[in-house]
Parts: sequence; structure tokens; C-alpha cells
Amino acid sequence: MCVPKMPDMPSADEQARQQLEIQRQLQKDADERAAGQLADERKRAALAQRRSRRGRRGRSSLITQRSGGLLGYEVPEGTTQGSLTATGTNFSSLSNQ
Repeated sequence: MCVPKMPDMPSADEQARQQLEIQRQLQKDADERAAGQLADERKRAALAQRRSRRGRRGRSSLITQRSGGLLGYEVPEGTTQGSLTATGTNFSSLSNQ
């Protein structure tokens, strides 16, 4: 009858190498998961930004600032803000003659 022999214990170097390999694999998996989550967040943010811009398309070009003031009226110098005058005073020169 044969008595089975106990397997040899792995050396300390072998155990350290295995442990290091396990740690590297776990870190690699965590990095891949984090990169995937970051990519998903970026995709969601880009989609939300596109959706928010969709409703505003062209609005900024329709209303522009004018140097003459709001709606063609300006406040003459030396007066209070309550008195407004039209920006154009000689409209006869605007005709198409």
C-alpha cells in the first residue's frame, strides 16, 4: 500500500509572484471598469449638451447688439435716462431717389 506524499509548499518567491499577479489583474479590471464608466459619462454629457443646444439654434444671430441703443432709440448726452430720442433725425436722405 502506498501512502500519498504531501505536495511541496510553494516557495516564498512563488507566493509573492502569484500575489503580485493577482493584484495586477485586479487593478487592470478596476481600471477598465473606470475607463468604461468615464466614457459613458462623457457620452451622456455630450448628448445632453447637443439636446440643450438644439432648441437655441439661430437665436443668438437673430438679436444683435446695436451701437445706437435699444430699438433705435438713444439717450441724448446731458439728459436723464427717461428721455429718449430717435437715433435717425434726417429721414429724407434715406429715400431711394
